[in-house]
Amino acid sequence: RAPPPPPPEPEVAEVGAPQLKLDILGIMFAIGIYVGGALVFYLSTVWLPVYLTQFLGPVMGLAGTVAVAVFALILIPIAGVAIDYLDPYLVGMASRALNGLLALPLLLWLLQAPSLTRFGIAMAVMLPTLAFDFVSTTKILVPYFHAEGRYLSLALAQNAGVGLTGGTAPMVATFAMRYSSGPAILGGYVSIALLLAALSVLILRCRPRCFVPGAPGWASAASRVADAGGAKPRPPGGPSYSALLESC
Repeated sequence: RAPPPPPPEPEVAEVGAPQLKLDILGIMFAIGIYVGGALVFYLSTVWLPVYLTQFLGPVMGLAGTVAVAVFALILIPIAGVAIDYLDPYLVGMASRALNGLLALPLLLWLLQAPSLTRFGIAMAVMLPTLAFDFVSTTKILVPYFHAEGRYLSLALAQNAGVGLTGGTAPMVATFAMRYSSGPAILGGYVSIALLLAALSVLILRCRPRCFVPGAPGWASAASRVADAGGAKPRPPGGPSYSALLESC
């Protein structure tokens, strides 16, 4: 008896190269989201501690850098947990707008009579809202960009935004402080950057946005639409912060 014929080879679907999809205007507004937080962070961790060494000595001045970093390490995870239960767009706008309103008076107060106490109070006021600035950025931008362009879009937005203001912050601050009105110039610069960042969040909230993989029903934080399969609506904040980090 002849042997049975071999089983047919399984058909393999041809997979074409993914099509890169970029939202250039969305990337520009995403850059605007990054500028405020990057400016505050680089001023508080790079320029301010070095500037304070002129008044407090090198040990106490540079200890401010370590204190800010430790404080941020504690606050950012807490803000990351909290953002899962909040609207990231509202939190993003509120945190940036609040820091924008506080930046000018706080910097005027701190730089007119620099001291370790004033530095600590200023950082204690601004860092909690800065932590919500950081985590809301992740939760807004990861689902905003299309999956076939998300990594590139986030890389362009973050590096351009951080480099534009964070990278130049020490230089701008050093130049501003050469003048008697330096604290007002610097405070106004920081306030304008933060308020523009809040406006960028508002614009992105109003523009159409893409879906996160595995969350086809989440079109915006406000819509709370159900999943395509008829599942219950997602919570106000959309996918969890940890799930967004994993997808990124």
